Amino acid sequence: MKKTLSIILLILLNTTFSLYAQDAQRTAATKVGDALNQLPAANEALFSRLMEDLLSTGEEGVLMLAQRLKSDGTSLPQAEYALDGLVQYVTRSGVEESVRAEVAHHYAIALEKTEDPLIKAFFIRQLQLLGSSESLSILAPYMFSKELAGPAIQAITAIGGPTAVNLLLSAPLRAETITGLGQLGSPLAEKLLISLTKTGNEEQLPLAWQALSRCGTIAAFDVMEQGPQYDFLTYLERVAMDDIKKATRSLRSLVKPGNESQVRCFALSLLLKLQQEKEMRTVLRALDDPDRSYRRTALEGVCTFLSPVVNSAVMKKMKHLSAPALTDVLNWLGEQRNPALLPYMADPWLAHENLEVVEASAHAILNTQGKQSPQILAGMLISPDPRKTDLALECLLASEGDVVQAVLDVYPHTSTAGKTTALALLGERKSRDNEPLVLEALTDPVQEVRLAAARALTGVAHPDNRETYFRLLENSPKELTQSLQQAILASLSGHAAEEQYDILMARMEKADAGLKPLYYALLAGTGTKRAVDFLSERYLEEGKVDAYIALINEWNPAGAQKVIYLRKALERFDSPEHIVALLRPMINTGAFQAMVASAPYLDHDNPDVALTAAMNIYRLAVNNREFNGTKTTEWMEKVLQILEKADYTDNIYDIRNVRNYLDGLPVDRGFELIFNEKDLEGWQGLVGNPISRSKMDPKELAKAQKEADKIAFSQWVIEDGKLLFLGKGDNLCTKKAYGDFEMYIDWLLYPEGPEADAGIYLRGSPQVQIWDTARVHVGAQVGSGGLYNNVKNLSTPSHVADNRLGEWNSFFIRMEGERVTVYLNGELVVDNVVMENYWDRSQPVFPEGAIELQAHGSKVAYRDIYVRELDRPQPFTLSAEEEAEGFEILFDGTTLHQWTGNKTDYFTRDGILEVRPSEQGFGDLYTVKEYDDFIFRFEFKLTPGANNGVGIRSPGTGDAAYEGMEIQILDHYDPIYQPWLLDYQYHGSVYGVIPTHNRDALRPVGEWNQQEIYVKGTYIRVTLNGEVITEGDISAGPIDGREHPGLERTGGKIGFLGHGSRLWLRHIRIKEL
Repeated sequence: MKKTLSIILLILLNTTFSLYAQDAQRTAATKVGDALNQLPAANEALFSRLMEDLLSTGEEGVLMLAQRLKSDGTSLPQAEYALDGLVQYVTRSGVEESVRAEVAHHYAIALEKTEDPLIKAFFIRQLQLLGSSESLSILAPYMFSKELAGPAIQAITAIGGPTAVNLLLSAPLRAETITGLGQLGSPLAEKLLISLTKTGNEEQLPLAWQALSRCGTIAAFDVMEQGPQYDFLTYLERVAMDDIKKATRSLRSLVKPGNESQVRCFALSLLLKLQQEKEMRTVLRALDDPDRSYRRTALEGVCTFLSPVVNSAVMKKMKHLSAPALTDVLNWLGEQRNPALLPYMADPWLAHENLEVVEASAHAILNTQGKQSPQILAGMLISPDPRKTDLALECLLASEGDVVQAVLDVYPHTSTAGKTTALALLGERKSRDNEPLVLEALTDPVQEVRLAAARALTGVAHPDNRETYFRLLENSPKELTQSLQQAILASLSGHAAEEQYDILMARMEKADAGLKPLYYALLAGTGTKRAVDFLSERYLEEGKVDAYIALINEWNPAGAQKVIYLRKALERFDSPEHIVALLRPMINTGAFQAMVASAPYLDHDNPDVALTAAMNIYRLAVNNREFNGTKTTEWMEKVLQILEKADYTDNIYDIRNVRNYLDGLPVDRGFELIFNEKDLEGWQGLVGNPISRSKMDPKELAKAQKEADKIAFSQWVIEDGKLLFLGKGDNLCTKKAYGDFEMYIDWLLYPEGPEADAGIYLRGSPQVQIWDTARVHVGAQVGSGGLYNNVKNLSTPSHVADNRLGEWNSFFIRMEGERVTVYLNGELVVDNVVMENYWDRSQPVFPEGAIELQAHGSKVAYRDIYVRELDRPQPFTLSAEEEAEGFEILFDGTTLHQWTGNKTDYFTRDGILEVRPSEQGFGDLYTVKEYDDFIFRFEFKLTPGANNGVGIRSPGTGDAAYEGMEIQILDHYDPIYQPWLLDYQYHGSVYGVIPTHNRDALRPVGEWNQQEIYVKGTYIRVTLNGEVITEGDISAGPIDGREHPGLERTGGKIGFLGHGSRLWLRHIRIKEL
């Protein structure tokens, strides 16, 4: 074990050193370029990594970023973002002071070096955020600049300190100077500011008063008294203690009525701080003042000298106060949280005729949270006024202490309103010990009390008393049913949903037939699919269409699943009213299957039914253009005829929308019905497998096909428009071969037969699995929809989404390239997973092939089989010349079978290898095979600032630029890389080893480029768009002053290197030399 741990530790240390070594190899230009290419960062982790990279570049990096700032509109936004972000990063808590100071120094240098006033202003603002006293000498000269004085003075003010004060006193007399002196609060500014209050202009005068209020001494009293009242009060707040008598005189004058409310309140607050209990008469007079703000200020001011004497004086005053003033005093008493004051908060105020006073009293008692608070509040339950008992409930629920006991003590004496409130509290507090009292209240002669008891039972219900609740449910009047059902569900809360279902079903089985429906809502409350299945059957049997629809809507399944259940009901009911009710919910499912289910009713004799079906198809087709196809067009033409005959508000707009839809149909055929519901046209029996069939001559294949058809057509039959397999024989296949496609197909496994099992083969390869989930001995408990025959890639669905055996299910299958996505009953169960070639695992799945319905010895039905073929570029093929030269294709636009590594950010789309970084955007894609000498050809298309690379002779780990070699892929025209790119960093360079000598061959962003990399021994040549741009011998060694151990390698993998950029690649091929 110790040896193993030592090895693991060594590996981790080596990995760490390797990462540090790789980072050390990256130049400042590379780090800055990478940061600019990825800012704004997608997440906090990436932001922190990029900021650390920028910090490591020091002054050089900051100056590089500064060069990208322009005032003529050509500034690089990412550069400004990077500089802002760096300030944010180093000024947050936890960052060492030395790091902040270093960055501030770099920004100061950038400020000095730039000549552009707007850019200077930018760096001055940055120093305002991160600078300290060391930055003041840098900022000082800019106080005298016409363009930069404002931001410079603001920055100096923000940094602060004695030096800053002296600098501002010597600065030009600007608005920022005056404001800054006030903010710094130094008495040194007093003389200047007093002078300005007499001589200042219209702009300076108000600023001077404000500044003087912040830094003036007692010597400025007489001057300030003549100034704006609020500025004077701000001044007194600081200096009043220096001359109490003088300050008191002025404050008493300012609290008098006639002054503004804000001034009176400010003055009263200062007066009470200054004189305290000496101004108690002023406080008591204030309680009679009509200004509530003034009253509240008086009470708040008293808190600084609070005493029993003060409280007594205020409480004595209470009986003479208005209701609004009483609420203020009661709130103030409650804020003291003094239990000794409880009697004075309660009596007589809880019985006051004004409800606002009662509320203030109750809330004051609540806020005090004294030992007697619950008892006092519970006493309110005696009141017959439901407003007061509701208030009591609100306060009791928020109270601490033994609230339940307080309520129980008063319960026998409560009013009817009080009893209902008390019961509600017992339920809310989940007082299970008092379940007997609640049960007894169920027999109270007053209905209101009985209802309250039933509601409370949910909170006090005991799991071990469930049988009592069952009996109550079966024997109580109807008005208590819903509450008793909630109590039963509460008693089951300790059980999992499936266990709840089992308990309820067992009890329901014991109940009389007429009582069983009482348990339906309970079963639905479990939220289980078994409950939905059971109840849906019951509602169908009992003809309760509304209940059935409500059940499905409350369950709220995926759209495709909802359609299955609604179609099931449509098979049972045929009255127009029922049909309309069942069709209507389909309009919001967003499901293709809803159109299929609605279509037969377009021809219904009842106009309401036909119109409902038409509206479903119209809305679904218009809102989901991808549902287009031959049948959809046929349906929409019928819809138009129905709408033109209908008479309802706004039908003219719907008619126009349908016509626009039909006029704007896409060229492609869309979804096609490949099973015509009448016969097996387009289908045939299975002969062997794709490989064995390929080895047959035409005559042999035709004979085998004839025999296969004979067997297939005897076991695959049409019944009521459904395709039914009777259980013997082999697979049924489409005659047509499909490449990329999307398919809708419904399927049903019958319970009869030895093993309920089936599947759908894609391009002749098994299979999207279908089976009975009860067959746990073969692993079927995982559910249907998985790619059963996968070995390397995921073979199971993400979760079980199957309906019960004997019920319809619906698949949506998308196959693009070698990847498959499956939705079962509207739920995603397979997400873009590679389907393996079962017949030859050394090869990717076949590019084309039949769709097969598997015969597995059990009865199975299919319906509504629709397929839409997806446009797919033809696989890339070599030219005759390249084929003759011995080139091999590494990527043909359909599969990454010959590649390994990051197949998440590198993926196939429309015949292209697309690179779309996720998260932090790193991870390389390498060839499975290793190569020594070769000619490597490919095409690429860049996005602005894109950065990637071709790794050659790489071990497939570490940084390919050093562990192997990297041929740059870079949009070196982008401003984020200029002007600091080094010669060996341009596109096509062998990074750090051989610089490119032609920088103009790269085409603009958005255009395809053709590149060839020729590697023979130590010789490398790079050709771009027909021009040789890089050529040299690696034996000369690196030119970047860094170690490149990969130069010693003679072979390795070829890879595309993830540097966090989006780009596209195609036509990748190689010739080994």
